Formats: sequence, C-alpha cells, structure tokens
Amino acid sequence: MAPIKPGEVVWSRPECTGTGPGPRSGHTISVVGGVAVVFGGCGIEGKETSAVYNETYLLHLSYEPPRWELVDPLGDVPEPRWRHTATVLPDGQTTLVFGGLCRGRRYNDTCTLFLPKKEWTYKECAGTPPHARSHHTATLVEPGEAGGALGGTTGQVLVCGGFGGPSPSYRDFLLDLHLLTLDTWTWGRVEETKGPQPAPRSDHACCVSQGRLYLLGGRTWATKTHSGFLDDMQVLDLRTMRWLEPPVPDEAGAGAEDEVEATPAWPGLGEPRWNHSAVLVESVPHPYVFVFGGQSATRTFSNDLRCLQIKEDGDLYWFAPQTAGVPPEPREDCGFAYDKATASIVLVGGWRHKWLREAWALNVAGIVGPAYSVSGITPQSGPVTGSAPVTISGLRFKPSANIQVKFSDGRHEAVVPGAFASAEAVTARTPVLDKMSQAAGQVNVSVSIEGEPFTVNRCVYQPLLNKRANRCIAFGPGVAPRGTVGVELSFLLQTKDATGANCTTGGDPMSVEITGPDALAEPVEARVEDRGDGRYRIAYTPPVSGDYSVAVLINEIAFGTEEDVRNSRMPVRGSPFRVTAVDAWRGMRAVGPAPRARAHVHAAVVAGSRLVVFGFSEVDLAEAKGEDGADGGGGGGDDDD
Repeated sequence: MAPIKPGEVVWSRPECTGTGPGPRSGHTISVVGGVAVVFGGCGIEGKETSAVYNETYLLHLSYEPPRWELVDPLGDVPEPRWRHTATVLPDGQTTLVFGGLCRGRRYNDTCTLFLPKKEWTYKECAGTPPHARSHHTATLVEPGEAGGALGGTTGQVLVCGGFGGPSPSYRDFLLDLHLLTLDTWTWGRVEETKGPQPAPRSDHACCVSQGRLYLLGGRTWATKTHSGFLDDMQVLDLRTMRWLEPPVPDEAGAGAEDEVEATPAWPGLGEPRWNHSAVLVESVPHPYVFVFGGQSATRTFSNDLRCLQIKEDGDLYWFAPQTAGVPPEPREDCGFAYDKATASIVLVGGWRHKWLREAWALNVAGIVGPAYSVSGITPQSGPVTGSAPVTISGLRFKPSANIQVKFSDGRHEAVVPGAFASAEAVTARTPVLDKMSQAAGQVNVSVSIEGEPFTVNRCVYQPLLNKRANRCIAFGPGVAPRGTVGVELSFLLQTKDATGANCTTGGDPMSVEITGPDALAEPVEARVEDRGDGRYRIAYTPPVSGDYSVAVLINEIAFGTEEDVRNSRMPVRGSPFRVTAVDAWRGMRAVGPAPRARAHVHAAVVAGSRLVVFGFSEVDLAEAKGEDGADGGGGGGDDDD
C-alpha cells in the first residue's frame, strides 16, 4: 500500500476471506483486540423475505486479507434484533449490547459477549433500566472521565435518547439519560439536566471526550414549520449535567444594520442528518470525530465524510478531510467502528433502497497517526548537544531500513534516522536540540516508518543544558584542608549547567583521581555514589599521613566522537583539592613540673580545653574506705529522713 499522506484519509475495499454476514442494516460493529464483532441486524433471506438476526460474526482484521468467521457462541445468545447498540467495555475484551427492535417489539435487556470465550451472558442488573427502545446511543464513559466526576472505578455506559417508551410497543422520541455503573452493574437515571434542553430524538450519534457528551443530528417529531430532521450539535457537560450554551461570537464584525441578533449555536452538521454513523478517535493533541453517511432528506442518502476536531480549550472545528480511493456508495444504518491496530475505521453493510453487505476500510492515519504508536522513551532526558542513545518504546513497529524519529517543540523540529529493534522498540541517537524551546522544557518524540505519517501519541523527552565543570561545586570534609588517617572522608558534588542552575539528573561521565605521598605505590580508591538528582557523594580513606591531591573531572559533552568526549573532560571548580591527612594519635609536649607518680590515675577534660589529672596510691584508697565505714555508710540503723 502506498504511504498515507499527512492530512489524508484513504478508502479501500478489502477482499475478505471466509463466510461473512449477508446483506443487512441496523447491525452493530465493535472492535475488540483487532477483531470486528458484527451482531444482529435486519436483512433479507432468499429473494424477498426479510429477517432479523442474532448471529455473531467475527472479522479478523490482523489477517491479510481480513478473514470472516461465523461464531457458534456459548451461553445465552440475545434474541434477534436490530437498531440496538454495542459498546466495548474498559476491559477491552467484552462488548455490551443494549435494547433494539424486532418486528415491532423493543427491548431493554443488557447482554454481554466475552470474546476470549465467545460466550454471551444476560446480565442481572440492579436499579431500574431505561425504558425499552431502539435507535438510541450507548456510549462508554471511561473510568475517571470528567475529572473523576463520572466513570467510577471501572467505567459507566451512558444511554441517550432513542425511540420507544414505557412498554415494548410504545412509540415516542426520547432524550432521557441513563447510566449503567459497571463495577456494581447498576442502572440509574439522570433525573435532571440543566441548561437549554435539546429536542428529543432518535437515529442520532453520540461521542464522549474530555468530560463532554457530543450529540449529533437525528430526527424528531415533524411540525408545520419543521421537517423533524436535525442538523444540530449539542454539548452536555458530564461534570455538571448541564447542556452547554455555545460561546457568544465576537461582535466586532457585526454590521450596524443587523437588527436581530442570531442565537448562538454549536457548529452543526451543515445539513440534516439521521441514521448516520460516527466514531470518536482519541489522538494527540486533539481527538477527532468522524461522521459518515445517513439520510440528509427523505430517501436521499449520503456518503460524504466529515471530521470534527475537539481542541483542549473546547473549540470545535468541522472540516472535510482530503480523501483518496473510491468511497462506498451512499447508505445509512451501517456498522462503523475504529481499529487502533490498523488506524482504520471498519464499515460493513447498510441500506440504500436495498440491503448492502460489503466491508470497507477507511485509513485515518494521515489525521490521527499510523497503525503503530509510541508510548515512551528511555532515558527521558539528555543533553541539548545531542548524540545520546535512546530507545523509543511502542507497539507494532515494523522492520524497515527507512525509519525516522522526529523531535519537535511545536516551533522547531529535528529528524534523525532510527533503527528497528523489535515490534516494541526503535533506537536512535538524539539530534542537537539547542533550538528547542527551553520554556516548554520538553519536546515531543514521534516515529515514521517508510514515509508514513509520524505517530501522534504523546511521548516527551527533556533536553538538558550540558554540565559546566567550572560551575560545579564540591563541598564537605573530603575536600577540607585537613583529614584523619584511616577515617573515611566524603564530600558532595553538585553539578550545574551553563547558567549555573543545579542539574537534576545523574549519569554523568566523570573521574575522581586521588594521589597521596610518594610512599603510596597506587592512587587511593574513590567511591562515587550517583544519587540520580544531579548530586554525587564521593568518599575515600587516606591510608597514611601526608599530603593528598583530590582531582574531580567531569565530561561537559557526554556523547559524540571519542575525541570530542575526551577533550570535554574538565576539572570542577577548585579542583584539584589539597588535603593533609594526619595520624589520629600523636605525641604532645607538656611544660611545667609533672605530678609525682601514683598507682592510680583518673583524667578528665574540663571546659573543653583543660586536662585535670587525679592520682592516688593503694594506701590512700584504704584510708578513704576506712573513713567511709566510720561514718556508718555500711550499717543499718534508723533513718530519720
């Protein structure tokens, strides 16, 4: 396949093998671990007989070409239905099916398919489930979504709107909201939403991103002044459960002749749209919503593709992506799901005056990134002078002699060659990063293989100013003028960069050379402890008395040619340090008359600088004991105290 161009999406129709589903619409597709699960739908058997299905098909997307498989599942298979929903749960292995329709009867049951075992289960849920419905949406709210306000510890499923009501045959447009909490399997209704209420609807699309629900199009009851077909977008803040009003546009360009102010509205679909398909793709720095097909007027079907960019500041931007390849024919009610492994949206079947069955793929790597991704870099920081070896970790890297690694701060970028190490690792050497923004502190790292678009996953690397030896400071007893023989002497080295700021990372190439008196045959061993935060503890033990030289040198360039690295080794400030080691025991010369000899001597230091000596003989000791006995120190007697 030709490389995907940046900003471009590509349609293709893979020639799948195996036995796939027959023509149908109103089915669901959910991608679980590289497998597209197709369930249910309404189609045709023979030439004229319509049918509603509960078959489970798997499309193995990792095969080349993709391969269909009809599953004979375990467990309790849901009843046949169409226009239901299927939601992939946070475990990445389970699909939840809710609601749907079969020959006038609507459902509100909750079923799960655990794909590793290919087993269906009816879930016994607590709480009150939503009314029976079809044509609704069921969107995953990830754990911790909306700043932790929703999602719980294992996520929630948010059901919105649809067509149905209190009984299986009830027919009404809805806009109620219900949450299924997955850690307790409990249904609960959102009793109240604030803000301007959107029209009840069905056949709409919903996506959740950054704590907001985006509601797109659909249809509602027709009136004399409105067809009932909707082209709007509504935004619900999941933190506050408030339907948000759009920002007021800048009035600077408004004409004086404007007598009636237009009501602000979120940027909509441009034309009415219902039974369309939409999927959100998380990307860095912005997620995207891709919208395809549907009806734009009665029996007028579409195959156009629109894309919504959701920016971090809440701005929303619609655009029509540049497309390559032949697109599918116009249709509605088709299955539509995103496969991370191939960076493609999978489309199956649909309806346009007849049921359709073919499978399509829309590669969106040109907008959201390629089929491989990056997840981290080791080490996470390095010198701005470059040439540091790094390993970029990720998924699904492929062998190639044409791998590029880009470092960018948003204003500047530098590209270096990479090398394939494994499907999870690419190696490279960093470029010179001195032009990268120091204010930002970090640069983003991305990978391109065989000319494809660079990855868009967040992966940051911190360029650091090189160490400057003459700014590094050594302090402590180990570099003091005097030390003691046989006692460990230590000191700390604080490394600093060219600005004089303390460095915060370790791993610096350095050497500590300690030479002593001529009597020593070999230099004294230095022990260096890297604390990993820009500080080093250095210790040594002088073996004999005499003068020592402690030289501390550090490489200002850690990586590069051997000659450049060698020539960059410089002494730190004050190096070499001069240290004199003395014996712990040494003779003292006393003046004045010495005390006469005694059998016993006690000595004590008084006031920190005077030595007081007490001497006595055996006779003196005996007399002292006798005096103690005469005083009755050893007797009984009464104690008056």
